[in-house]
Amino acid sequence: MEPERLVRNVFADDRGSLTPSVYETGRLVSLVPWLEGHRHRIEFLLDRQAGGGRWGPSGSLGLVPTLSAVEALLAVLRREDREVADLCERMDGAATAGLGSLARYEDVYTLPDTAAHELIIPGLVESINQLTGTAHRLPVPAKLRPGLREHLRRKVNASGTVAGKLQHAFEAFADERTALLVPDAPGLVGSSPAATAAWIDLRGGPEHCPGRARALATVARHHRGLVPSVSSTAPFERLWVLALLLAAGCAVGNPAGLRQGVRGLLGPEGVRGVHGLPPDADDTSTALYLLGLLGEAVEPDVLRRFEMPTHFACYIDEDTASPTANAHVLEALGLHGQHTGPSRRPWTDDARAKVASWLCQTQAEDGTWSDKWHSSPFYAQYCCVPALHTYGGTEARSAVARALEWLRRRQHADGSFGVDAGSREETAYAVLTLARCTDNALTEADRELLGLARAFLLGTTRPDPELWQDKDLYTPRAVVQAAVTAALEVTDRLLITTGPFLQIADVLDAVGDQAGSPPTHVPGARAAEIAHVTQSWAQGHEGIPQAPIPSLSAVITQANPELAAQELELLMRAMMWIYAVDDLFDTAGLAAPELQRRCKCYLAVLAGDRIPAGARSHDALVPPLEAIVLALSAYPLFPRLRANLVEQFSIVMAGMRCEVSWRTALQHHEHAALPSFAEYLANARVSIGGPAYFAIVLILLSDPSVERVLRPLSELAMQGNVCMRLANDLATHRRERQEGGVNAVGLRQATATACGLDPRRALAEAETRVTRDLRWAMTRLGGLAMTRHTGTGRPERALLSIARATCAQYGRVDFRLDRPT
Repeated sequence: MEPERLVRNVFADDRGSLTPSVYETGRLVSLVPWLEGHRHRIEFLLDRQAGGGRWGPSGSLGLVPTLSAVEALLAVLRREDREVADLCERMDGAATAGLGSLARYEDVYTLPDTAAHELIIPGLVESINQLTGTAHRLPVPAKLRPGLREHLRRKVNASGTVAGKLQHAFEAFADERTALLVPDAPGLVGSSPAATAAWIDLRGGPEHCPGRARALATVARHHRGLVPSVSSTAPFERLWVLALLLAAGCAVGNPAGLRQGVRGLLGPEGVRGVHGLPPDADDTSTALYLLGLLGEAVEPDVLRRFEMPTHFACYIDEDTASPTANAHVLEALGLHGQHTGPSRRPWTDDARAKVASWLCQTQAEDGTWSDKWHSSPFYAQYCCVPALHTYGGTEARSAVARALEWLRRRQHADGSFGVDAGSREETAYAVLTLARCTDNALTEADRELLGLARAFLLGTTRPDPELWQDKDLYTPRAVVQAAVTAALEVTDRLLITTGPFLQIADVLDAVGDQAGSPPTHVPGARAAEIAHVTQSWAQGHEGIPQAPIPSLSAVITQANPELAAQELELLMRAMMWIYAVDDLFDTAGLAAPELQRRCKCYLAVLAGDRIPAGARSHDALVPPLEAIVLALSAYPLFPRLRANLVEQFSIVMAGMRCEVSWRTALQHHEHAALPSFAEYLANARVSIGGPAYFAIVLILLSDPSVERVLRPLSELAMQGNVCMRLANDLATHRRERQEGGVNAVGLRQATATACGLDPRRALAEAETRVTRDLRWAMTRLGGLAMTRHTGTGRPERALLSIARATCAQYGRVDFRLDRPT
């Protein structure tokens, strides 16, 4: 998403973009079954249960959501809710599996450093033990302080008030007396759905507290029956999105309007990152830093209320210090010093030096920091390392060097970064950390690292894991998207402004041993025979193009040396059928409803379903597809992989429809909005036909192990598709410009032109950029293919071979015209 549009969206959203919380949703299931969406919440809990009976990630961070889900399901079963009677068997099985997981937690889990865990865990254990009796009695972890909940109740009742920070965990310690200390009001209790549900339950139900009940219903309705861990996070998300984009140098719109928006969040006690919670140093310092980046130096005196002898507390009366919050304080103080010159008040300089020293002292021996707000060290690295690099002084140099050394060693073979399998969010933080600390002086190794990471960000289909910590884990979707957007902009800028110009031939050579060397010759006689047989077949079927057959036969034969002649012939027929469908979308001029109807018919043929009467005579592409499916049915894996075949053909056709919509918009409106380059490549994962081709190859190779590893193989196929799309666009962009199509080079050229370059220079820069994109994409493909998922490794080799052979052929021949490029 473009930076300016992302900023507009986040400032227009008053609720925030948090993912739903298992813990909070479980509390609603248990405490407020009368609230609309009760069944949907139960189904959500059932669907989110992971391996081993747990909810959430493995290890300590799964303890709280597992306790909440198990207690909620047991409570529903105890109530015998008629509304969900048909779910009882599933609920009983899920609760039993969850209890089995919890019975082992003393061996498996350490205690999580999540919000209020010392109150939540014993409360849920006590409730579960009451629901199960003696059958499944769980012990309270020995490390927890006994009697803490009762001590807190007495303290709160004695004071006559529940402080704002405590209200956020109200459900974990409150009783009927405590509930009377919190009046009915329009918003959530402590900005927490769980706390609000507990308060309503303790006050006797929704009829006794209509204000809070309406607030809870509104939040649940906004999230389609589910609830996040906290609401509303709009201030926090606006600050973090802006900070990520501005620190990376992205253009985000009108500075005056943004200054006003940030200034409006800053009160006399600081910034409340979440409506209903107290101000905190993290959001306050980020707001001050943003105002500095936007050209307005604001005195940072408000931060003094959070100052401690050695560092800054995130909240008043904080238990655990946060390195990332202190890094944000360092940036706010440091940027203020740059704006004002030598400080008129020694406090600012002393505080900055104190924070920098504390961050260096809290760095682990391996060069990392850990933080209570985020479960991945890559977020802490992104916050702490650039802050120390820019504002930490000479004393911080060794800490920065250790952190960058750790970072450079953590890239996975597919270009990603992450504690487990790499994620978009963690990869973006790694990219931004390195980019902000190199001062544009990139080594060749850093260019390679950034390029591979960029290819991963553009090509991955991997879902974003929940890494942010409150009572359990969540994802602020807008913040993650801002990190990815900023990382793509940074790598785009750095990789183009440094390093030599690369031609497409250089790219194919530069992939090197990591991706495996492509065959140096085409087995002419075999390819010619396959082409001859395919042309004879095509002549008997109207609508099958013949021009691409010689070039494509050479590629298919070269890339699949393990396939027999009859399998190559079948593969060629399938590929030419896909070309025919592509032509149908490109040149037939069919209306969208007719295209949709035909695609539905084709998918029915692939799935073995009945097709509309007269389809064979009405559509010339139906009979050859039926013959291809019949031939595939002779292979043992066809029945087991048929659903995957249908899915891959479906997404290819969806990608084709997307390209048609872009082309149609441009043909009717010269100034129609073009897709962003990232949006274009997201569609390129599927639009050129690669996933459909690979789904057929999986059937023909007869490797039974593919069935259990379809997801990583699909990611491999889609990355190969990105490579083929970029190579195609480099070879054909001049023809496609004349035809009115959307092309990667054209999109890059439009961006360069908008930056003020004349048409010739813009085109040259666009070709350079797309050539680099292809290099990084192919290198990442090689890394993915090196990881064997199947029993034989043949499917991985097949995808790599077809992508490399196709890209090499695009450098010589325009497939559609079968003539030199």
